[in-house]
Amino acid sequence: MPKTATIRPEDRAIAGHILYYPETGEFRWRSARGGQAAGSPAGSVWRRKGDVRYVIQFNGRGYQANRVAWLIMTGAWPTFQIDHQDTDGLNNRWTNLRQATHAQNIANAKTRKDNVLGLKGVSFHKVKGAFVARIQHNKIRVVLGYFASPEEAHAAYRTASQQYHGEFGRAA
Repeated sequence: MPKTATIRPEDRAIAGHILYYPETGEFRWRSARGGQAAGSPAGSVWRRKGDVRYVIQFNGRGYQANRVAWLIMTGAWPTFQIDHQDTDGLNNRWTNLRQATHAQNIANAKTRKDNVLGLKGVSFHKVKGAFVARIQHNKIRVVLGYFASPEEAHAAYRTASQQYHGEFGRAA
C-alpha cells in the first residue's frame, strides 16, 4: 500500500469541502485546484505488486481514496483497513466499502495469479500424491484434509471459508 499520512484534524474538516464524493465512488474536486478544473477527477492510480488503488493528494499529503471515502461518509477516520467487497481496488462506491481487520481483508482476496490449480486453498501434496485443502484462521494454518481430486479439496475449502471467515470468505 502507498505510504499515507495520518489525517490531521484540519484535513478532516476540509476533506468533504474540497472533494465531492458521489454515489459512483469517483472523487471530484469541488473547486479549481492546481491546474485542475472544478469537477475534474481527483486522485491518481497507484499500482504495486498487483495491488491497484486511487490516491488523492491534498494539503501536501497522499491519502488512499477508500479511506477518504470512509472519512467523508462517517465523519471519522477508519479504525481498521478498508476492504473492497468486490476486490476491485478502484471501485470506491460506498456500498462496496467496509471496515475489516487484516485477516478479513486477506480472506476476501481473489485466488493468487501464481496458483497453478486456480483453486483457492488447494495445492497438490507430492509426498501423499493427493490434493490438500488448507485455510488460515486466527494466524493458524489448518489442514482441512487430503482429497483425490482438486474439486473435492476446493469444496472443503469453500465450506471452511464460510465457517471461519463468514461474510469475508471468498473461495474464488
